[in-house]
Amino acid sequence: MKLGKPDVKVVLGAIGLLLAGAGAAVAADYYVGSRWFKSADTDRDQRISRDEADVLEVKRFSRLDRDSDGTVTVEEIDRLLSERIARQRESILRRLDADRDRSITRAEIDARTADMFATLDADGDGGITTEEIASYRDARRARRRSARDGAKRN
Repeated sequence: MKLGKPDVKVVLGAIGLLLAGAGAAVAADYYVGSRWFKSADTDRDQRISRDEADVLEVKRFSRLDRDSDGTVTVEEIDRLLSERIARQRESILRRLDADRDRSITRAEIDARTADMFATLDADGDGGITTEEIASYRDARRARRRSARDGAKRN
């Protein structure tokens, strides 16, 4: 199925998500809770008990309570947010700053968008179909799964 002109915003949105490093598949997995559920369901019985939920909350609180005093302060939250922003900034630069000068030009964005469009347009016909997007997403998931499984074996 070819995407028509009304679907251009959808394609550009999908490309934007991919450029931001949050591919649509990853975002969808997060929001439906599959990753969260798998990490929470430690005994793999396909349900999350109150004890498993409590373990997650303790971990979440511990990440915030940096000095382990039993209280999360505004400063601790600010530090966590600053660290996340710094990681996101570096991730964006790693992906988009092709010449590594720590700035992103319009030309770098244009080149990245052209590369991503060419990658998604698997048949090279100048258009992206929903099937091509799904195929790309599935292949990306398979590569991640394979890399993750290989890392576990080592």
